[in-house]
Amino acid sequence: MADAKITSEHFFSESRQKELRSECCYFHGLFFDRLPSEVFIESYIKAHQYLSDLHEFDKLQAQSINTIVIKRLNALHIEPWLRSSTKKHLLSSKLLLIASLAECDGKHGEFIRKSDGFWRGYTSLIFAGTLGIIKLIHGLILVKIYGIV
Repeated sequence: MADAKITSEHFFSESRQKELRSECCYFHGLFFDRLPSEVFIESYIKAHQYLSDLHEFDKLQAQSINTIVIKRLNALHIEPWLRSSTKKHLLSSKLLLIASLAECDGKHGEFIRKSDGFWRGYTSLIFAGTLGIIKLIHGLILVKIYGIV
C-alpha cells in the first residue's frame, strides 16, 4: 500500500460521481462562465463525502437540485428564495462549496473587482443593485413555475 491515493471513486458509485460532476460543471459555469478543472471537480466530489450538509439531505431538496441541473435553471437566481431561518437548503450548501473551492484555488480572478474612480464605483454599485433585483424576480418566477422546494 505504498502509493495508495484516496479518490472519490472509493466513496461513490459511478452514477453518483457522474451526477456530482455534472452538478459541479453546471454550478461552476453559472459563477464563472467556464468549465472547472479536473482537480476542482474532484474536490467538489470529495467534499460531498466529508461535509454533513452535503451527504445528509432532504430528498425533496435533492429533487429540486436535479430539476435545476437537468432543466438548466439559474440556481443563483433561485437560491435566495429557498433560504429559511431553520435550516440551510442543500442548494445553498452546494453553491457555497463552489464559491469556497474557487476562492481557495487561486485560479479564479473574478473574486477581485476594482472600479477606478468615484463615479465608476458608484455607477457599478447602482448597476449591480438593479441587476440583483432583476435576478431575484427571475428566481422567484422559476421557483413558482417549477415548484422548487
